[in-house]
Amino acid sequence: MLIGIEEVARRNDFQLFKTGRPDQWKAHCPDCGDKGRQYHLYVNTAKDQYHCVKCHASGGVVHFHAWLRKTSFEEAKNDLYPPNESKRRRPLHPAEKLSKEQLNAMGFTLKTPTPIPPKGVDGKRWYARRRRELDWIWSEWLEHLAHEKAMDEAVARLMAESERNTAALEQKQSVAS
Repeated sequence: MLIGIEEVARRNDFQLFKTGRPDQWKAHCPDCGDKGRQYHLYVNTAKDQYHCVKCHASGGVVHFHAWLRKTSFEEAKNDLYPPNESKRRRPLHPAEKLSKEQLNAMGFTLKTPTPIPPKGVDGKRWYARRRRELDWIWSEWLEHLAHEKAMDEAVARLMAESERNTAALEQKQSVAS
């Protein structure tokens, strides 16, 4: 869930004052040292941005959090959105794990279907179609592997037969001489 700039101000005990504009707040800039009724820092909650008209500090939510805490952008990002190693991603279909070389070996020159439906397309229908395409690609890969194995076995039989014929021919020639 995304955190708004107003929530960042609240978490940092940074006081915002309402202006006459909707979604617009004003505050004392911590860098400029505003006093009393001077407000140079403006915070827009609709755009989740801030801007100081005096020192020209500006940015979005994470930058605002870093600026208020005097930390780096990465530290602020990790503070607002802690990395979650246990976050589960969608398991990949076996066809999505195939390399470009493996796909080219089967004659597929295009990329696998994108997991994101195009604009204006129903998500459920798109995912069903994508699943069918991936299942088809995977079945083609399994057939390709079976065909390669059969070809390797056929070549091995021909090589063994050729060696036997060569040995038998050499034996006949040695007996005849």
